[in-house]
Amino acid sequence: MKEYGILFKPEMVRAILDGRKTMTRRIITSPYKNYPCYTIHSINGPETRFVMACDDEGFYPDQEKRIVCPYGEVGDRLWVKETFWECIDNNDRIYYATTETPETTDRRHYKKRSSLFMKRLQSRIDLELTNVRIERLQDVTEENVVREGFTSRTEFIEYIKMINGPDVWDKNPFVWMIEFRRIK
Repeated sequence: MKEYGILFKPEMVRAILDGRKTMTRRIITSPYKNYPCYTIHSINGPETRFVMACDDEGFYPDQEKRIVCPYGEVGDRLWVKETFWECIDNNDRIYYATTETPETTDRRHYKKRSSLFMKRLQSRIDLELTNVRIERLQDVTEENVVREGFTSRTEFIEYIKMINGPDVWDKNPFVWMIEFRRIK
């Protein structure tokens, strides 16, 4: 079992804490700079490994390149990185911005930190991967929209556009579809 950090926006942290979010989608980017994705398909076997073939100079569809999900395989764990308040006076106490803030009188002793800076020991949410697969972004079902923590497909699409750019939905990229269960 391996552990990986994963960033979530505050509204998605809230959905995880409320038990409404058990799935996330992350756009697959080519590990080969300047070579766009040609096709992606899974390799049969017990590991979550996939093949990406590129169709630009030097890479042809018959020269497939392996990529591995950067979020792990079934059974691996994710620790959630979220926005937090960190004490600047060497106190170990932190506040998780999604659900709490320092008292007004204490606020001068705390600095709000981006989720990028959260360390493993500061994380309060652990997730276990239960399924990892590749699909197209637009292949999301209504059931999966709810498992993503949204109430409608429109809400899901608008959120995806906010995170990844206004044209991402129309481009319909390949995504890692990651299912998980909360264990802490």
